[in-house]
Amino acid sequence: MAKKKIQKKQQQNRQKFLLIALAAVVLTMSVGFALYAQTLSINGQVQVDKSKWSVHFVTSSYAEDSGSVVASEKTIADTTMSYKAELRKPGDFYSFTINVINDGTFDATLKTITLSSLTTAQSKYLTYELTYEGNTYTTSQTGLNFSLPAATGTNIKPVKVKATYITPSSEAELPNENVTVSLTATLGYEQAQ
Repeated sequence: MAKKKIQKKQQQNRQKFLLIALAAVVLTMSVGFALYAQTLSINGQVQVDKSKWSVHFVTSSYAEDSGSVVASEKTIADTTMSYKAELRKPGDFYSFTINVINDGTFDATLKTITLSSLTTAQSKYLTYELTYEGNTYTTSQTGLNFSLPAATGTNIKPVKVKATYITPSSEAELPNENVTVSLTATLGYEQAQ
């Protein structure tokens, strides 16, 4: 029995030794791992400047074209313009040019031009057109892709609008009383992709 007690004691001592050895190995690995660990930090600041979307008319650039009747009224703001002109006889026209500028921070693209439509009767004695980038439009257009860069030397584009009293094919097609025709044009710009 004493022999069994000794064996049991030896077994307990071995287990204690193994537990202590295992704890020492784990502790050594932890310390060893800590010796090879490193934390890197990055700190910084950036300043983001304010941005703006600013496509608008250059109000001071408005000019009636040579030979045009003079507008009796006109109002020009950054993004709107209205006018009244009187065409008294065939051959008279009202025509002006005004610049559009992009002085924002985003490049823009002209995507659409929307023009009011003339009735069949009106189109016999009146034409209405808008010229942009050398192209003349008499009807609404979509899918355009004219660039208007932001704040560069090419950030200004002239727009010409013209309404002309034309001679119809027959006298019966002339208006028999004064007619006021409302004309609209809309330029649809979007941020360039």
